[in-house]
Amino acid sequence: MFFDDNLICEAVGIYRNIAPKSTSIQPRNKILVQPNPAKNSFEVLVDFTVEETILLSIVDILGNIVYRQETTLTASANPITISSEQMLSGVYTVTVKSGNINYIPAKIVIIK
Repeated sequence: MFFDDNLICEAVGIYRNIAPKSTSIQPRNKILVQPNPAKNSFEVLVDFTVEETILLSIVDILGNIVYRQETTLTASANPITISSEQMLSGVYTVTVKSGNINYIPAKIVIIK
């Protein structure tokens, strides 16, 4: 079993000493979420070196997809503004996929 959020895992008594040797996530480009925590909306900043079509998804703590958007981004930092008015308070994971590459996910906290 692999847990990717040490703070949540440690809060319930699960500790991890060593990261797994192989994962399907390839650290290639950055994802930044701001402001974090957010109330009504937030921006996802994605920094690409080339023009790419991405699939951006936001997943709640139970694994339910609460937002999904496919868009083409240029070769620079691209802000994507997302309204969080329909989302409940909680911790969400922002994922970006381009082709067969999954980028390092980012966490966003929604506070109402």
